[in-house]
Amino acid sequence: MRILLVSDDGIDSAGLNVLAESLSLKHEIFIIAPKNKRSCASQSISLGEISYETQNPGKFKLKVAISGSPADAVKLAVLYFMKDNLPDAIICGINDASNLGAEIMYSGTVGAAFEGAYLGLPAVAVSMADKNFTEGFYLAAKFIQEYLDKLRLNNLPKNSVLNINHPACPSKGVKFCKTYVHYYTDHYVSLGKNKLKLEGNPIFDIHPDSDVMLCNSGYITLSLLSLNRNDDIFFEKYKELVGDILD
Repeated sequence: MRILLVSDDGIDSAGLNVLAESLSLKHEIFIIAPKNKRSCASQSISLGEISYETQNPGKFKLKVAISGSPADAVKLAVLYFMKDNLPDAIICGINDASNLGAEIMYSGTVGAAFEGAYLGLPAVAVSMADKNFTEGFYLAAKFIQEYLDKLRLNNLPKNSVLNINHPACPSKGVKFCKTYVHYYTDHYVSLGKNKLKLEGNPIFDIHPDSDVMLCNSGYITLSLLSLNRNDDIFFEKYKELVGDILD
């Protein structure tokens, strides 16, 4: 399988390189990623100039560092570097923190996977809950390596992304689950004159079967995310509530 690997933690990040080494045993690996860390880039793309540096790929097929975002890396792969022989799958990660619940909105890892889905290719985001649990990168990579065929990526719905999170411990097993929005105790702290920094901790008062709670309970979580931003549940009711403005 021809696999494109992307990471929002940068081309030299531990998670990306562990995953590349693991998957290269059976697959052709192409790496295109930001030169530096671009966490929380979401699905942003660059409309201005993007510079790139082709590096020695070693055992891999291609290794390119770019100045742009993780989503730029995917777009460049599909529309430029690999346009004549597209990847069979795009795997984004392994991210060095979880991408669960509300974190999905900001994640450059998930954003890159969404860009892949938007461009019509099977895409997966893979994250590990705590970078301090370094063994977790190897455990997450082992899971992807062993079960890649069984994940049936070619059967993913159009515009959908498979989001995988590994806990910060040896896993108890795998859970298919939905993602729920959770919140943080967000606040800004002063770092001196005219300087602020966002800080906060997650609030875990949400559904026990959510991706957030299950991953924090020690399970590998698999969630299916969609580019579709419609609120299908409330749409008809809302239309009825405000229908008089359409008269």
